[in-house]
Amino acid sequence: MNQKNIITILLSTAAGAAAALIVCLVFFFFFYKPVRVAEKPFEDEQPMPTPLEKAPEIEKMPTQKTRLSDVNSLSVNTVYTGFYDANSECGKISNRSPKADDSVSQSYSPCRTNLTFKRNGEAVKTLVIKRANKNVKESETEEKSAWKSKITAEQFETLLKAVAGNPDFLEWGTQLITHSNCSLSAGSNNGSMQISLFIDLGRANVLPRDLNAFKELDKRVVWQKN
Repeated sequence: MNQKNIITILLSTAAGAAAALIVCLVFFFFFYKPVRVAEKPFEDEQPMPTPLEKAPEIEKMPTQKTRLSDVNSLSVNTVYTGFYDANSECGKISNRSPKADDSVSQSYSPCRTNLTFKRNGEAVKTLVIKRANKNVKESETEEKSAWKSKITAEQFETLLKAVAGNPDFLEWGTQLITHSNCSLSAGSNNGSMQISLFIDLGRANVLPRDLNAFKELDKRVVWQKN
């Protein structure tokens, strides 16, 4: 094969390649359409829900567990009418004009008694009596008296067992109530505890056991006025 034939073949090949390239370009730009990918249908955009705030935990009153052997003092602070003898000044009600069916007012005495008895034998008593003046515009007057005495170990244990009959005594926390006419307290090496009570004179036929134990011991003790 001579040189002239080789050149002719090369030119023919180049021309064919160029023509094929032109055909491809024309097809790509004018006829070819790429298949569209199916689009996801439109979805309403909803905001993410706001997480609920954690509700604050209700603070629980602290609870103490107490053994009877740890208790070294017992106290009562009361203005309950039923604690006093019915015919005494303190057995009357503090409200001068109560309603006949107002058992709440009838449950409050003009007197406040505080009794404290200790395991070491010490005993202390205070009594505050409020007296109304004849002149309504004037404030009430207060008369305060105080006594001290001694009790035996047996008397303290008897009182302790009576107070322990209260189901809240061995495991209690200081309680807050809207109103009360009596409170029981116990002291130990771990601190002090208190239970506030409201005793309704119209519903209570007898004095509660724990309160009656204080009343009975009060009568037996020989008090010496300060």
